[in-house]
Amino acid sequence: MEGTTEARFDSDQLRQDGVAYRIGIIGEAARGLSAPTKTAIGLDWTAMMGMRNRLFHGYRDTNLVTLWKTVKIDLPQVVSLIEAFLEP
Repeated sequence: MEGTTEARFDSDQLRQDGVAYRIGIIGEAARGLSAPTKTAIGLDWTAMMGMRNRLFHGYRDTNLVTLWKTVKIDLPQVVSLIEAFLEP
């Protein structure tokens, strides 16, 4: 997504599908984490799993604005917290 504008994202179905799939995979992975690990990392795991459910099960149409904000704003913070947790 680096270098991708919101306008390009909005007009690129393949990119939208790829991002939605990857965000869904993160939500799926969150389901398998232990409670102590979830607590130690300190993220909103319920929201991640809920987004996964909406993306993969179509509880409602995918909101491109939400998907864009997730990948550009929320995801970097998620990555940073997980990397900090994994550092020895």
